[in-house]
Amino acid sequence: MVRCNELPPGEAIRILRSNRVFSVLDDQVLARLCEVACRQLFGRGERVVRQGDRCSELFIVEFGYLKAFSAREDGDDTIYSVMGPTEVFGELAFFGEGTRSADVTTLASTGLVALSAAPLQRTLASSTALMAQLAEVSVGRVRRLSQKHKDASRSVQQRLAACLLDFAGRFGSERSDGSVRIPFRLTQQEFGDYIGATREFVNRHLRDWEREGLLRKHEGGLVISDPTALEPIP
Repeated sequence: MVRCNELPPGEAIRILRSNRVFSVLDDQVLARLCEVACRQLFGRGERVVRQGDRCSELFIVEFGYLKAFSAREDGDDTIYSVMGPTEVFGELAFFGEGTRSADVTTLASTGLVALSAAPLQRTLASSTALMAQLAEVSVGRVRRLSQKHKDASRSVQQRLAACLLDFAGRFGSERSDGSVRIPFRLTQQEFGDYIGATREFVNRHLRDWEREGLLRKHEGGLVISDPTALEPIP
């Protein structure tokens, strides 16, 4: 169940000012937006928004990780994206018909800063800089989806390696031994839903890499011992 907490204005302004999208706004505009900011807290596996629902908020990820997906007729899901700290989502509804384009659920305990639609839309109307930043967020999401589409012709092993390297680059932290830790872990089914493969194929390759020492589980996440070893996979 979502838990909503009112954000102290100073803390809300700090969060928005440190975010690339909202850093283009001056303090006065930020203060107005923050008057209606709310922190929402979720446990792992909780739904944040449902596809088709009317859009009433835009979200900034303060901490945690989420997936955006749609259910397929065969009972499985198609995962479009995985999001983490500082990312913004829910912006597409402000440029279209005003409904959610996908379901979003959490992959870990997650904190979001929610901004109400009405004051944000008023700010967008008077700030071309913010409009440009939100448009860039959408463009970046389209680019990643386009890359996933291009990757569809590659082998399952190549797609899975590319997925892990993408997560390592976007969310990972490098360790003293050169390994990289990804701070969350998808299930084998979720990996399959993300790269367009069966759970069985994903399981086979993950087990092979664990056996070879390239990959290991660690404190709710994954550690890639040598990311360069995944790059040349044929």
